[in-house]
Amino acid sequence: MNPRLAGILGRSIFEVTKLGLENSEISPKPAALIHESSPVVCSGAMQQFVIERDVPGAAKLSEAEIRQLSLRSLEVLKEMGPQIQWLHSYVTEDKVYCIYLAPDVHMIREHARRVGIPADRVSAVRRLINPGEYA
Repeated sequence: MNPRLAGILGRSIFEVTKLGLENSEISPKPAALIHESSPVVCSGAMQQFVIERDVPGAAKLSEAEIRQLSLRSLEVLKEMGPQIQWLHSYVTEDKVYCIYLAPDVHMIREHARRVGIPADRVSAVRRLINPGEYA
């Protein structure tokens, strides 16, 4: 395991090689379409969430480290089933903001717990503002 990755996240669960995921063919689940002009409510009981993760040095993570984290996250998503989906993430200097679809905040926190990554703040998206609607 990369010592820097272990130090950043403080979790040994990212020893992806033990799980045999370094050559995995896991692919993300297709996400429900969310139209910018529609309310942020998805099919069934799915809601959109923004997860703020405090990850010191996030912008300095290598592609290999990002891949390890992503593969572990995707493996857990596969285990949890189609009711939780990772849409995408934004990496800033010391934080990662992830956008997920899930029925509730508890499922988001359970995913983070299983993966071993922080979910410091989880917020349900209540509205999407499209600047084109006001131009």
